[in-house]
Amino acid sequence: MKFSKDSSSGSTRVHKVSPGVALIFLNQEEGEDVDSGSARNAELKKRNHHSDGSHSTIVDISSVSDSYCKANTSKKSVKCGTCGKTFPFKSRLTTQHTEEKPYLCSTCGKGFGYKSHLKRHQRIHTGEKPYTCTTCGQSFIQMPQLKTHMRIHTGEKPHSCSTCGKRFSQIINLKTHMRIHTGEKPYSCNTCGNSFSQKSTLAHHIRIHTGEKPHSCSTCEKTFIWKSELKRHMRIHTGEKPYSCSTCGKTFSRKSTLKTHVRVHTGERPYSCNTCGKEFTVSSTLKTHIRIHTGEKIHSCSICGKRFIQIIHLKRHMKIHTHVPVLLNCIYNCCCFVFF
Repeated sequence: MKFSKDSSSGSTRVHKVSPGVALIFLNQEEGEDVDSGSARNAELKKRNHHSDGSHSTIVDISSVSDSYCKANTSKKSVKCGTCGKTFPFKSRLTTQHTEEKPYLCSTCGKGFGYKSHLKRHQRIHTGEKPYTCTTCGQSFIQMPQLKTHMRIHTGEKPHSCSTCGKRFSQIINLKTHMRIHTGEKPYSCNTCGNSFSQKSTLAHHIRIHTGEKPHSCSTCEKTFIWKSELKRHMRIHTGEKPYSCSTCGKTFSRKSTLKTHVRVHTGERPYSCNTCGKEFTVSSTLKTHIRIHTGEKIHSCSICGKRFIQIIHLKRHMKIHTHVPVLLNCIYNCCCFVFF
């Protein structure tokens, strides 16, 4: 077994590795790599001490069967001789080339290579969330989760799309966004074969086949597939209209309705008829208009069967059946007129 030792303090630290894997130590301040191997070890002897007093150490354990070696922890990094990955010398290092997981969770039995990882995992069972946001008070199991959350308050978006430049606060959101450009849809429905870019979208889609509507309104008990639908529906009862027009101040319960309304001010008409070229502000109006050309009449009277292109025409027609006229003769019996 070979060891690396700090020339100044003599402190050592044990790092667990797989047999045949070389550990390469480098000086972080200099950023100078030192490779493993017998020839390189000879070179190391010449370069072991730098002119500025800093110290680089190499450990060659390619022929060592024991899975432990000791290495200096003073301002050093350790680089894996197999994959080249570099790790900071802050905690015990277990290389990724071993499947050994000696630390087991007493609750679920899951194994971990690091004791710190086990400790972090156990918070799932205990509910402990030691990292708290000083702005809103929300707590998290891990520090990286808190750091990511803080970007909500700071507005920081460090991850940008190389295609369109859109920025994101989380790398996972960027990866999902990239599928818009690549067209990748890795999640497919086993029932109808439809594919989706997000796993959550597939989960919601499956409810169309199962009929599951887990989100219900506490006021009218109406149920919905998506939580966003329920949230939007609740505004009917609360009267909330969070979206307001910056031009006229009119408010709306839906963002899409506001977007359509703004076209009144801008004059934008993005939907045009391929037959006559007439333009419309909303797609539904265009669909209704196209029926003039096709002659399609989808709205029918339930009493007489007469059909209409637009529902407004059907409603107007229904008054004929709902309003029954009352025949009244002239009360003075002086004429033969009949009044309704």
